[in-house]
Amino acid sequence: MMYESRSEPLLPRAVFMRRLRRHGAWAMAILFVSLGIGMAGFHWACGQAWIDAFLNSTMLLGGMGLLLSQWGKALGARVIGTASTPEKVELARSAGANPVLGYDGFAAAVRDLTDGDGVAAVYDGVGRATFDESLASLRRHGVLVLYGQSSGPVPPFDLARLNSGGSLYVTRPTLGHFVSTPAELLSRAGDVLGLVAAGTLSVRIGGRYPLAEAARAHEDLEARRTTGKLLLIP
Repeated sequence: MMYESRSEPLLPRAVFMRRLRRHGAWAMAILFVSLGIGMAGFHWACGQAWIDAFLNSTMLLGGMGLLLSQWGKALGARVIGTASTPEKVELARSAGANPVLGYDGFAAAVRDLTDGDGVAAVYDGVGRATFDESLASLRRHGVLVLYGQSSGPVPPFDLARLNSGGSLYVTRPTLGHFVSTPAELLSRAGDVLGLVAAGTLSVRIGGRYPLAEAARAHEDLEARRTTGKLLLIP
């Protein structure tokens, strides 16, 4: 298999994979999850509202949320997180979130913390259950990056809400649209792996499951019994 585009030279898949393996299997997991969602969301939102350095990342204790927090902190953002237990609060703080809020009514708390303004960007991996609160947390011209839907998909909503909320933006990034050419893939891979090598990003492996127990891994995820990334071992 070869990566190809009209304007890019062919890049053998094996060459790319060898480069990744030098950084270890866990780095590959970071790359293909955080690269497509985190970088896509960050690059898009940076052009809109990032300079003011506020970030609210819901579902913070998942692998993606922890990476987003580290990344935001490195960029100089104030990271406001959410967590459901004291243990998870401490983990969130260790990843750069401060303060860490509960899930109920967090929009009002965010407003209080920002003198009524709201945050410039919200990264939401929960979906249906938190969408309204996430949208209500945004300041004028704020960006909601919806990168997951663990509680279910967001139902259709009236776009006029974006107007009344302050000319807001909502985006739903996915990996393929940001690594569609060899140049994009290698550039973003280099960015992510560079952050790993510099110690800016570290991945938390929350659990390892035999492939035959994949159903149990899904059950643990749905029950919010996990933190960090989960690995299925063949």
